[in-house]
Amino acid sequence: MSNEVEPRVEMPNAYWRWLDPWKPFLDVTALVCVLAVIVWIATGLRWPVLVLLNSLGFAVVFGIPRMLKRRFAKHLLAQDLMVCLECGYSLRGLDANRCPECGVEFRLEEVQSVWSRWLQRKGA
Repeated sequence: MSNEVEPRVEMPNAYWRWLDPWKPFLDVTALVCVLAVIVWIATGLRWPVLVLLNSLGFAVVFGIPRMLKRRFAKHLLAQDLMVCLECGYSLRGLDANRCPECGVEFRLEEVQSVWSRWLQRKGA
């Protein structure tokens, strides 16, 4: 048995940029869940209403990121894991080792290795 520790897989910036359009929606949904609890405490609404509101909210808060992760994984696989770690731009067919979108230098083997480890770790 090996005592080697598996290196930590950092979340590449490209993934966060993929989630950016959804972030306000997720933030509002989380706020609605918190407000539902406050209203329940303040007014004494029956527990089924609270359960319904929070179940809906948590489904959205946890369901949408999972769905987006799967869509991003499909995007990665469709590009043969050749996606810029910084901006998410497709690196397929490029001759240079610099992303034309954001200007970051890369080594294709390293990019594919990072995305491969990320997919394995995330179970996508």
